[in-house]
Amino acid sequence: MAPDRIARVCRCVEAPFALVKFTGAVALVGLGIRSLWEAWRIGPAHGAVELTLSEPERRGTPFLRGLLTNLTSPKATLFFLAALPQFVPAGSPGQALPVALRPAMIAVAFSMTGLGLTALSVHRIRHLLRSRRVQEALLGATPTTLGVRVTTE
Repeated sequence: MAPDRIARVCRCVEAPFALVKFTGAVALVGLGIRSLWEAWRIGPAHGAVELTLSEPERRGTPFLRGLLTNLTSPKATLFFLAALPQFVPAGSPGQALPVALRPAMIAVAFSMTGLGLTALSVHRIRHLLRSRRVQEALLGATPTTLGVRVTTE
């Protein structure tokens, strides 16, 4: 395509893209304000929400579920299929597996560290998360913030 034709196509797509972007941002802000209103309306009278499981879980079950989810994720699979071949030396196909496993282990280490820190943080503030009011406020503040950020970009 010629550069002037590409520029014309880009100008034609700008307005619809901006409209879709703005509509999505308004929807996010609307959902967030609705949750914030619900949190304010609930009031402090509502106590802690009882977190009960229908069946008792063993200690390793959540870890295994998370591992299975990550291993079967098409997004993760496509990422590794796209990224890892770049690290394999062209002249020695016998070393492909050990060479490709190094970056994969780095990704696993980062993932385990990030998710572990998230789990520890949530564990530390679990007493706050038992309140339905706090849950509604957090669930309202997140999309509101994202919607405002999208509109100001």
